Amino acid sequence: KIKDEIKTLDDVKELLLFYFSDPKTNRSEIENKIGKEASDKILPIIQKSLSNLDDKSLLLKNIKDQGKEAGLKTKEILSPLRYLLTGSFSGMGIHDLLDMLENEQIKDRLSI
Repeated sequence: KIKDEIKTLDDVKELLLFYFSDPKTNRSEIENKIGKEASDKILPIIQKSLSNLDDKSLLLKNIKDQGKEAGLKTKEILSPLRYLLTGSFSGMGIHDLLDMLENEQIKDRLSI
């Protein structure tokens, strides 16, 4: 939820900007945040999991499970996912993001 992060009305605009326009993301930002090796593991996992888009809980579960099987830490799994969805490495919970966005938006944003 974003309630805890809102201090002023300007914060609302900043925190919800991802909902109204597609974020500008790139692979190098993910590599800078979690490293190239972790990026090379998690991005293909995210791509393969898009087949579960109709069940968002299953989508997230599969990404987490496969990420952990690949030896990734939770932060290395969820940070890139949040970044691709919102353009930020921190913010709302992934479940909330997936609930807010339409399937087509999710698919477009996760297709990197």
